[in-house]
Amino acid sequence: MSFRPQEIFQAMIHFQRVNFDDSQLPLTSEDLKSQIFCDSDYYREPWSAFRAKDFCGSQWNFIAPVFDHAPSSYILHPKSVLPFTSATGHLAPKGSGNFGNVYEVIIHPAHLEGIVSAGDREAGDREAGARVAVKKLHRPEVQDEAQVQELEKEWKKEIQAHEELTTCGHPNIIKFIAGITRAQDRYLVCEWASGGNLREFWTKNNSRPLTRTMVKDVICQIQGIAGALKVIHDRKYRHGDLKPENIVRLKTPSRNSVSSQVDVGHLKILDMGLTKYHSMATRFRNLATTTKYATWRYEPPEASNKDQPWSRRYDIWSAGCVILEFIIWLLEGPKGLKDFNDKIVDEFRKECHYFELKKENGQTTSKVHTAVEHKMKSLSSHPWCEQSKTALGDLLKLVRDRLLVVTLDAPASVKGKIPHDRTRVQVRADSSTLKAELDEIVRRGKMNQAYWLKGKTFENVPNLHPETAVTPAASESHVENAKGLVTTERSSPIVPLLTGSLRVG
Repeated sequence: MSFRPQEIFQAMIHFQRVNFDDSQLPLTSEDLKSQIFCDSDYYREPWSAFRAKDFCGSQWNFIAPVFDHAPSSYILHPKSVLPFTSATGHLAPKGSGNFGNVYEVIIHPAHLEGIVSAGDREAGDREAGARVAVKKLHRPEVQDEAQVQELEKEWKKEIQAHEELTTCGHPNIIKFIAGITRAQDRYLVCEWASGGNLREFWTKNNSRPLTRTMVKDVICQIQGIAGALKVIHDRKYRHGDLKPENIVRLKTPSRNSVSSQVDVGHLKILDMGLTKYHSMATRFRNLATTTKYATWRYEPPEASNKDQPWSRRYDIWSAGCVILEFIIWLLEGPKGLKDFNDKIVDEFRKECHYFELKKENGQTTSKVHTAVEHKMKSLSSHPWCEQSKTALGDLLKLVRDRLLVVTLDAPASVKGKIPHDRTRVQVRADSSTLKAELDEIVRRGKMNQAYWLKGKTFENVPNLHPETAVTPAASESHVENAKGLVTTERSSPIVPLLTGSLRVG
């Protein structure tokens, strides 16, 4: 039902007279007979009961939330419209999983309030809005009130963790924008990673020809991830689900597109602290995981004990798994990495953790999986993994001696003592030690370019970009990766304005 121009003018005069503006929206059904529309028991002209009801139904198209310049939590009315002008859905593993579906979304520019920079917006159109990622979480239909309250409590805690960690501004932590509650739905909004996740990067890119630049880029990004973990741990949080799928990649805008050098990009950690909410939701839904190399794959041995609290060194074991896979990808490419993962199986030939159980004197203990031990031993004899002389050799030693370590604390009998090397008890490092060790590796690389990769490798490979060839005099051509978000090309047609729920075109 539409108004004639004169009626619109008449209505606007009336709104001004009764001081009615946007701040009083949304109106409820009880407001239909307020002074805005009615005078005593009679509707004011040009209003009628039908027009007033239509107004209350249409108002939601005009009061979509505006994201402030600080990360926030929003509780929206079930009829609220999200300010997204388009959405592109992605199939698993990039866009869906056991905990939710991820969409590439563009926020209308009027609803940004400076939280996303102009550099994050659509290429060539500063008014097009900002490209972000929206994760719509699977939420169980929980009937038990105690479970509902428990889920809500954990959701609030984890939104708070995202807000705090984003405020820290660490370049290797994904930028969190908003947490949205709308009826039974839960959404996380964060910056869009143009290069997908680390698992996808390994699968789609071959590391050959391996160059000093690539080794340096990889280790510098691992150093950044270690720094991000230290920030998370220093604030008393534990990530709890560190894996290649939760490390995303932003493309480097300055990288020469005609170069044969693989762009490592800028790596960032996402999904900080959502483990408890996710695990609770999965338990309530009674669903088993179906994702290859799933969350449990990178769990440390202590995760087997559900009755004991887990320390933040839980993440260090997971980091060791990821770093080891990065080394294997560098040296052997995607096929070598797949072959390695396929060997990490239990006695029934099923995928398992990076550790295995063993029985000694009637007790069950944990040890690093035999296939992992054999792989680390094999890599240690590789000419590009020479300990103390190459960056990859020292990185591998760090993984073997300080990260993939079952023991968390030294026995009381050796604490405070300096044992002989042959009897030394190795304990798992904390994030401060991990960051310090990587800082030292990067420092040595900056002092000596040959430390990144030894010898004159690949200098005769056809079409190799001159700046990436490994020679003793190779210059440092790429020191830092870009820290800004890069826009991506569309992978499917734009869909109309979303008005109620995410729809995929």
